[in-house]
Amino acid sequence: MRKLSCLLFLLMFTVQVKAQKPEFVNQSDFGVLLGENTKGVFTVQNFSGFAFKKYKTELGVVVGFDNYQSIKIIPLAFAVKYNLNTLKKVTPYLMINTGYGFGFNKENGSSETYKGGFMFNPSVGLKFNNTGKIGYHFMVGYKTQKAVITQINDNINRFSWFIPSLTTDNYLFRKIAVTMGVSF
Repeated sequence: MRKLSCLLFLLMFTVQVKAQKPEFVNQSDFGVLLGENTKGVFTVQNFSGFAFKKYKTELGVVVGFDNYQSIKIIPLAFAVKYNLNTLKKVTPYLMINTGYGFGFNKENGSSETYKGGFMFNPSVGLKFNNTGKIGYHFMVGYKTQKAVITQINDNINRFSWFIPSLTTDNYLFRKIAVTMGVSF
């Protein structure tokens, strides 16, 4: 019964949203991820999607780049943005991104492999409306990102033959995200 209720709700929501004419939105942000250590991490992200003004909601996809010290990650996430109150000059909003971060860093001849993992990023922000459709953003959030680095160690055991071993480091980055950007 619960599954049927959820399915009916999604169907009704889809029909209501489809009846509207969605408007394309794009928001590009850059900033730093702070926490866990004293060094900040550079981050950039782009949100592209559609705005449903009747519901004060924007749905879309976020693609970004996070430059952690030990690994570089390209997050790809689904995003929901809810505008709390549409004012003429300033619009506060809530935004949630969830998805997967793809890790990389591999250099030629390196024995390390890099993998990303689950990413979750809730945040609050302010949009400062300019003339026309251009707006400037300031956003603060909490970003959680998993990553795995695996290294092949070439050990030679004197009692047997060549036996490679693996060293796996699991990371769970928890950072405060402070970004600013522009939207249209």
